[in-house]
Formats: sequence, structure tokens, C-alpha cells
Amino acid sequence: MKKFIFIIYILVTTLQGEGIDSKQHKLTIYPELVGLGGAPSINIEYNINDYSIRAGIGMIIMQAIIHPMVIYKTYGINEIGFGLMFMEDGTGQDHSIGTMGSYNLKIKLNKRIFIRLGISGGNNKAFFGYKNSGYGTLPTIGFGFNFL
Repeated sequence: MKKFIFIIYILVTTLQGEGIDSKQHKLTIYPELVGLGGAPSINIEYNINDYSIRAGIGMIIMQAIIHPMVIYKTYGINEIGFGLMFMEDGTGQDHSIGTMGSYNLKIKLNKRIFIRLGISGGNNKAFFGYKNSGYGTLPTIGFGFNFL
């Protein structure tokens, strides 16, 4: 967990720049029933114009722990993203790394709150001789709120 918080801190601090309008909301929190990191998951996103970097933590039906890191491009209400996912089996013994893609509809309720509906898919391969690999798709159902 300390590594995850450190990675988020590094991503946010290195991406802050002078070209970003300080009046825009830069950070978004996504608690999701089914989302980027499985069911359930929580993600934090750093917004830069039409792009965003999202990282989080989730579980696949209370079994495997997933740490997704995805870069999104926004086209109106459509979001398309690609990135990596790091997965462990919950015992700390089996680990894998994989690629993932996601398509979402981002429906704004007001300036700060919105709903996300979409689909995520990924493929992961085991490393260091472990057996935890495979592929799958999940619907995404969640909500987000902007802050900072």
C-alpha cells in the first residue's frame, strides 16, 4: 500500500505544470462497484486538458488484488484508455503484470459529480515462474467527483 501511495504522489507531483489552468479541477476520485481495478475498486485520476492518468486499487470478487495504471483520452463524453495492471493473488505469492484497455461514457451531473459507464478488458501474464495469468472483460459502473 505504501508503494501505491508513493506512485500516486510521484505521478501527481511530476505532472503539475505551468500550462495547466489553476481554475480547473485536477484530481478526481472514483469509487466503483465494478471498475478499472475489478469489483469493487477505487481510483484517483489526475486531469490534464483532454488527457488523464488514473491509478487505483481493486479486487476481483474479493480474491485477487489489482493495481491498474491507465492513460485516458477524452472525446466529449467518451473516454478511451490504455495502460498496465499489476495483480497479486491475495496471499502475496503469485504476481502478474498485464495490459488493459477501457472505454467509458462519462455523464456529468454537474461540474463536480458524474457517472461512468463502460467496459474494461485486459490480458495478464505471470512472471517469476508463477501461474496467475489470463484475460477478461468487466463492465464499469461507478461515479466520480472532482476536487482540488
